[in-house]
Amino acid sequence: MCWMRSSAVPLICVLLAAACSAQPVPGRVVRVQDVPLYPDAVDRSLFYYPPGKLRLADGKDGAPDLSFLQIRYTGTGATGDQGKFLTKSFFSFRLVMEHRPEHFLRQLARDLRGIEKRHVRLSPLPIASFETHLLYTPIGETPKDAGKGEAETLGGWTPTQFWSERVVTVYPDANTSQLLWKMLEEGQAAMTVTFAFIAKGVRADADGGGKPEDFTALADSIPIMVDSKRFPSTMRQVDLNEQAPANFPLLNVYCFDFKEQREGEIMERQVQIEATAVTGRTIGSLVRFRKGERDVYSSKARFSFAIDMRKGYRYRIRDIGADGDEKTGDWVPVGDWARILDVTTKAGG
Repeated sequence: MCWMRSSAVPLICVLLAAACSAQPVPGRVVRVQDVPLYPDAVDRSLFYYPPGKLRLADGKDGAPDLSFLQIRYTGTGATGDQGKFLTKSFFSFRLVMEHRPEHFLRQLARDLRGIEKRHVRLSPLPIASFETHLLYTPIGETPKDAGKGEAETLGGWTPTQFWSERVVTVYPDANTSQLLWKMLEEGQAAMTVTFAFIAKGVRADADGGGKPEDFTALADSIPIMVDSKRFPSTMRQVDLNEQAPANFPLLNVYCFDFKEQREGEIMERQVQIEATAVTGRTIGSLVRFRKGERDVYSSKARFSFAIDMRKGYRYRIRDIGADGDEKTGDWVPVGDWARILDVTTKAGG
């Protein structure tokens, strides 16, 4: 492993460390203009405000920004597994967060100052996890759970503000996928995404102390409309009887260090991935996991050009420490794209 110094990282690390040390007290919430504000357990002037509401993002031509992809394999006589049927499905959708404008936050602070009779300042509530589920309701039946969603970071991010958007992917099992596909094709199911932002706070005691306490900062549901006849591109099936298409790298990258708070002094983990494009040139993809985004533990490798799936890929890990130092590992070759890439730190590693 080699070490490198980066001068641009320390400020972000300081902000991350400050965000992670926040101690909101949910039992002492003050509601101003219908916004719950949580006081800090130590700093009497500091209050935290929760995330804004979410909505399903719009895609092209008025279509919702979602995709139901079903990858199918049916056995053949040539391979000796005739009659075998396997599926791997991805139901992805993009959520956009409603941001409160600066003038509204300033007015919130003024109103809160009038209530508290002292100087106050507002900061985004540090979110420990973001939980989603995809529910579908067949006509005349009760809601059914298609699976838990995994969030992926999109765009820029700083620890001093909430994220703007997330891509959430649900992986229905084979039976659920086939049933859901049939119902959506026939317009016989309504769909809903339920979500919850979970924050870590402290329970205030009479003696001034406090115990760690998880609490729900925001929970709601979003209806999803899938009109497969009007927007056929939202639903797609790919058959893999012969071989995966060249432009179809199904590589999920996982890192549970920050979710499970086992990352030590690491503030950011970067996964650099290199693959071979169909043109023969080497192209890369960069996946990031950050201490301030514990709700993100899964991401997809995205490439700007089609990939030659007959060849493998290689990856290496770069860890950025709290002091701004970078620790970069060696390149690790991987022969195929069939399995997930888990870069979680191994016990004792």
